[in-house]
This record gives sequence, structure tokens and C-alpha cells, in this order.
Amino acid sequence: MLTLLYITLFTGFIPLAVLVLLKGKTRKNTPAKPFIYLTAAASFYELVFTIILKIDVRAWWTAYDILAFLIIFYYFYKLNVPKYRIIFYVFMALFALVTVPAVFTSAKSLNAFFHVQAIFSGIITLFVMVMTIQWFRDVFKKMEVPNLWDMPDFYYVTGLFIYYSVTFFLFLLSDVIQSEGSQTFLDYWLLNIVAALVLRILLTAGVWKSIRI
Repeated sequence: MLTLLYITLFTGFIPLAVLVLLKGKTRKNTPAKPFIYLTAAASFYELVFTIILKIDVRAWWTAYDILAFLIIFYYFYKLNVPKYRIIFYVFMALFALVTVPAVFTSAKSLNAFFHVQAIFSGIITLFVMVMTIQWFRDVFKKMEVPNLWDMPDFYYVTGLFIYYSVTFFLFLLSDVIQSEGSQTFLDYWLLNIVAALVLRILLTAGVWKSIRI
């Protein structure tokens, strides 16, 4: 599993590397750029501060969840310019309501931390699912693009949908997984690593597809 973890962390740098190296060839108005930068920053932090320096990850993960929601919110807002305002307002208000108490609760214990992660993951997952459905509905309604495989946003949206769908159930069942012992926890945590790897591969594919021919 350690080898897969390192592979996943290093693949977090690939989307940004492709974006930087092919800067002149990629489309400038790509709303996924902030998430690509966040993914690279997450890989760097986890590699240096979590694995090498062994710093507690709870503060980082809480900060990451807040940043991830805001950036994903921005991505879908730009993608749907701004067609579904009421949905954005509802989710932003909901996230704002839980953020402040969640920040202070997550540091109390490992169980509290996983509960906070489940709440954050639940809100983000629901938001991603709703906006993914709306995006696909709009794409098929317009029928402007003959092939989804040629659309960079198809890879971004699909990657987010897969990742948060998997990790939501992981954090939702965290109490049960913990009670089964450390080996069971590691076995389930492998799903998180695989989901992150799939997301990063799809981000790279999206950046590659954004190259202007």
C-alpha cells in the first residue's frame, strides 16, 4: 500500500506540471486551475509534513476540506455561469453553518475528527452530485459537443464525482471501520488512496484535453 501511496502523491504534481509546461497551448479560461494547484499543494504537504515530518494531519485535512469546497464551488459556479444560483446559495450557507463549529470540534479526538470529516464530505459530495447531474443534463440538452471524451470538463467532473462518492462512504463508516481494528482501517483506507489516484489521473487527462489543437 505504501508504494501505491507514493505513486498517488507524485501523480498529484502531474496535472500542474502539464499545465505549466504546456502553458501556451492550454486554454486560459479553465476554471479547474485552482483545484489543480490545490491538488499539487496537497501532495507536497502530505509528502513532506505528513510522511517525512510526521505532523498530525487533522488540522491540514480540515483546512483542505474548507479550501476544496470553496474551490469546487468556484469551479461549478464558473461552469454553470451562474445558472443555478439558488443551489449555490443553499450549499454555501450550509457549509458556512457547519464550518466554524467543525473547526473547533475536529481537534478534540480522533472520533470527533472523523465525524467532522463525514459532515464535510457529505456536504461536498452532495454538492458535487447535484452539480454533476445538472452539468450532464445541460450538455446533453444542448448537444453542442459530439464526443464527451473531447471535453476537458468531462474528466474534471467525473474525477470529482468518483472521488467524493467513494470517500463519503469511507468517512461515514469511520466509526465502524475503527472498531474493527487497525488492519481493517488500513484496508478501507486503500479505497481513499485509489480514489485519489483516479481523480489525479482524470485531472491530468482533463489538462491534456484542454490543449488547443
